[in-house]
Amino acid sequence: MERAAQDFEIDWKRSAGIGDDVRDLQAFAAMGIPSVLVGTGKGREARQRLAEDGKDPDLYVGHLAEAVPWLLHQTDLHG
Repeated sequence: MERAAQDFEIDWKRSAGIGDDVRDLQAFAAMGIPSVLVGTGKGREARQRLAEDGKDPDLYVGHLAEAVPWLLHQTDLHG
């Protein structure tokens, strides 16, 4: 993630992470950024594992498009 930040000039303060695996969410948490767990791919299984551990992503959605309003609010890209 550090390499991506350098290569693409990512501003982590205005970013959110999107993934379908527990490891994705762990990486986002380590960077201090909010996370979206998408229910496609491995997402449903990851959500179940997180629930068993008493943890939740910042947002869970069935499909990425459902996360757009939340992402815009979290990253303040709308204004």
